[in-house]
Amino acid sequence: MKAAFVSPTFSFTRDGRRLLAASREAVTVIDTRSSAVDTIAVRDTRAIAGFVDQIWVVHGPGASLSRFGLAGVKVGPATGIADDDAMLVAAPVGVPAAVWTSRPSLAIREENGELRIEAASPGDHAIPLTARRYVTISGHTVVAPSGLTCELQVGARVLAASIVLDNSSVALLVDRSGVRELVTIGLSNARLALRKQIATGALRVAARAGLVGIVVEPRRVGILDLRSGRVVGELDAPLDVADFALDPDGTRIALRDPGTTIEVLDLRAALAAHPPRASITSSLDHPADEPDIDRARSTEPTIEHDTPKTGVTQPTSGHASPKTGVTQPTSGHASPKTGVTQPTSGRNTSQTGVTQPTNGHGSPETGVTRPGVSSPESGITQPSNGHTSREPTGGLRRPFDLRALAPVEITSQVDRATALAAIDQETRAVALWTLRAITEAWDSRRIGYGNEGKHPFEHEVAALLGMNRGFASAHVAAARQHLEAYEAECDGKVDPRSPHMPLGALALELGLSPLALDILMVVAAPGLWANAARLYGILANDPGRALVDEALVQQVIGPRASRHDIAVELEPHAPLVRLGVVAVDTTRPRPFGALTVDPIVLARLRRERPDLGTGVVARGSDRALEELVVTPGVIGDALSSLGRTSGLARISIRGRAGSGRRTLLAALAAEAGRPLGIIDVSVLPRGERDRAYAIRGALRRAMLAGLLPCVVGLETLGAVEHESADALADVMRAHPGPIAVVLPADGTPPFDPGHVAIDLPVLAESARLDLWTDTLGDAGLRADAAALGARYRIGPGTIRRAISASAAAGIARDADCTAALDAYIRQTRDARLGAHARRVERLGTWDSLVLPADIGDSLRELVARVRHRRTVFETWGMDKQMATSRGLTALFSGPPGTGKTLVAGVIARELGLDLYQVELSKLMSKWIGETERNLAAIFDAAEDGQVVLLFDEADSLFAKRTEVRSSNDRYANLEVNYLLQRLDSFEGIAILTTNASSAIDPAFKRRMSFRLSFPFPDEETRVELWRAHLPPTLPIAGPLELDRLAHKYQLSGGYIRNACLRAAFLAAQDDSAIAQHHLERAVALEYAELGKLSASGALE
Repeated sequence: MKAAFVSPTFSFTRDGRRLLAASREAVTVIDTRSSAVDTIAVRDTRAIAGFVDQIWVVHGPGASLSRFGLAGVKVGPATGIADDDAMLVAAPVGVPAAVWTSRPSLAIREENGELRIEAASPGDHAIPLTARRYVTISGHTVVAPSGLTCELQVGARVLAASIVLDNSSVALLVDRSGVRELVTIGLSNARLALRKQIATGALRVAARAGLVGIVVEPRRVGILDLRSGRVVGELDAPLDVADFALDPDGTRIALRDPGTTIEVLDLRAALAAHPPRASITSSLDHPADEPDIDRARSTEPTIEHDTPKTGVTQPTSGHASPKTGVTQPTSGHASPKTGVTQPTSGRNTSQTGVTQPTNGHGSPETGVTRPGVSSPESGITQPSNGHTSREPTGGLRRPFDLRALAPVEITSQVDRATALAAIDQETRAVALWTLRAITEAWDSRRIGYGNEGKHPFEHEVAALLGMNRGFASAHVAAARQHLEAYEAECDGKVDPRSPHMPLGALALELGLSPLALDILMVVAAPGLWANAARLYGILANDPGRALVDEALVQQVIGPRASRHDIAVELEPHAPLVRLGVVAVDTTRPRPFGALTVDPIVLARLRRERPDLGTGVVARGSDRALEELVVTPGVIGDALSSLGRTSGLARISIRGRAGSGRRTLLAALAAEAGRPLGIIDVSVLPRGERDRAYAIRGALRRAMLAGLLPCVVGLETLGAVEHESADALADVMRAHPGPIAVVLPADGTPPFDPGHVAIDLPVLAESARLDLWTDTLGDAGLRADAAALGARYRIGPGTIRRAISASAAAGIARDADCTAALDAYIRQTRDARLGAHARRVERLGTWDSLVLPADIGDSLRELVARVRHRRTVFETWGMDKQMATSRGLTALFSGPPGTGKTLVAGVIARELGLDLYQVELSKLMSKWIGETERNLAAIFDAAEDGQVVLLFDEADSLFAKRTEVRSSNDRYANLEVNYLLQRLDSFEGIAILTTNASSAIDPAFKRRMSFRLSFPFPDEETRVELWRAHLPPTLPIAGPLELDRLAHKYQLSGGYIRNACLRAAFLAAQDDSAIAQHHLERAVALEYAELGKLSASGALE
């Protein structure tokens, strides 16, 4: 591809906030919100790609790829790539990734902070959807990531391609016999959605919005909507357009002339003055006749921004910063340096005077807008319908409103050496403040020799009352000179409180004022520089005082702030104390309570990995929200709920193990610029007070580390620990930041009404099949995806872990790994079921069954119902009509030994499933609620792993409810009621067997899918049973009169089996073959063991 939808040297970053403009000497980075301008000194730029927190630049004659932070700080070493006349095509979502369109194409992605480069997918061209998923183009064949293909017209040559419309489609610029056409293809179905002939001229795309700009005249640009193929309008450019760029959301257009001038215009305002003309497109004689076109034409694009045009002069070298004249909506006050006017809804930044909006947690906005409120960057009122904006046809609409998650401003961070130098600079300033305070104490004789006065403490009393001065004036003057000289020296250095430095980033994240930062550094100084402790001891002049207290802070900071302002910053409701940055010892009265800084804060200031403590683990996100496999609508509903949340989020996410609960939370947290901090309650100390204290500390550490706290394991608290659970709920409700909890599907959230509730349903079988297929393909493995998807009702997390384990085991890429995947999932399932059930290893076969014909027909119907469940429920839509009882449950009743348990094993073998027999002794518990919890674990695991559950002697568990005469009766009835409710929602396979059908509660019988009564075998059946239990390999001595045995002894199948086995051992003891007398003797022994005096009558 030689043409491009995005200019190689003039484009917006992925979030649309910054404009990148490359010249011969440098790359200029223009923040369109604050009008701040940075330059990256790099020569001979060939291609640029801007992500949210990084900028990639391909430069030099050797085609080296370098990464830079947004402030121009280089990230890692340069990497050589193929020296080819190629372009850099960035992935629209996920981790920073791109394709270098050389031959062959190179896939480049960031992984654990380093670049990974490998060959892209086969084909002429690869267009990245994410870091690992591509749309490939080979000749005139377009292949979607799902493997579906779309054939272009013969002779069509693809000139450019881009992922558009919120990642739901791919747009192609096609040349066919010298005629340019614009083509869009849906990625979900690989169907042609639009084909339009377009005029010649430079072409650029607003990918998420689905708008295309085309230069039709030197000073005129037309805008086309890819949904409908209609011309939205044209704009008059204030300069000759040499290059231009559209931001991904279609709100701005940036124009560059042949010189160094750049203009940034609001697209809606620019289009309003000019109606559309027919100079851009002309319809083909035979346009694509697809249903997608009609749907697309019913929606006109809405461009609601009304920002006046802006003018930026690009620097001519990498060392000159241009002066900006960017004008923003006049709803606030003007910056004295840049002239930028921002909404006056937040705090004032110290460097530019621009008022930035805050999110209620102290963090600045990250470009997301709330429904029904004004956008900080354009003054637009967004629709207040619960959505951040209009819903796209195939994806999520960005930007997301995530203020409820206290989003962190994503800025490039300096390396550790620079960070340490900056923190040393701050520590040195604190030391000089302390020196000034000590010399002033000498001057007033608050610190002096004890025998200087005529009376005890004469000078100290006078100093405290401000009546003493002049004892060390030279020292005071020298200390002040040292401080002034140091501050002047620091003016020429990098500001240690800028957003790119650890201290500045912490201030932005937690909303700390400049005075709060001063206090923080005074309290943190002894932990950063040991000599500060000695200086503090000299200044305090009191061995009984704490190392750092509020009184000492007042002395050190001195003229910079009043003691009253300092006291306000150390109030319990102030960010320093409320967020746990500084801990105040309340055992002593203020201002003498000890002040300490959390160790995590010290680690962040040093750019070290913080020690998160017991039970807290940080987890990043390896995929974007658009890449997650969940039931349609779940993520959109969650984002809408977050957008409606007025304060900081309280999120509960429920679902089965492996359903992707943590992955979804990690992706949401990543969108807010945070990793996820997983806090496992099960490993915290036991006891109400200890556990509440531990989780309070864990939440504080996670928040200070910049994580989104996520509490897991609440379901492990037993019913006897309800007081501990209540205490934990109180702690979580009082947490000062956003927080999430992960719960099982039936878990009760610990939050008050109004929290964000997310439920992850079990994926349908067709969705599981697609996920198995895609994930196996990504891993380069082969397996029976259809069988795996039908057999296991597991979530995306378990599927990916199973495939990763198989790949790590070194299985050859062309080998079938179905068995390895089965083994992994079985081990996972055993870990969940093993505590309450055991796997039955030996299963019967159809040949071992001797049953009446009607019973056999019912069993085959039962098997067929399992096999055709996908067809009935998903293909035929019966799942929409069946709110309950979607599982398969069967009640087998009959006398002992009639084959009920044997049949359960035969069914499991026929379905290719494992049979697990529930052990009631391990299931039942004396603790209230424990039995129900154990049952829930069994049913959940059985549904996920698709096993056959066998409740043998079910009448002991599924018995009739009784009249409540004692607490035992009440709790026994509660267990039965739980089982009734759980069976209604059960979607697995369960078989109940009983010898006493009358003891089963009638409500259970009504909920059974099948109720089969196994009769006592008649004489003819008993003959078949005798034959079935004597294998042909058995040595026989003489004829065996099985008819006489069946007529003489009324035995059930179980006793016939026992008699045959006993006869075999009797014959082996006699060292002979089995004879008739061995069988007769074995039957007699069976009767005798049951206390029967004669071998007559039915034995059951």
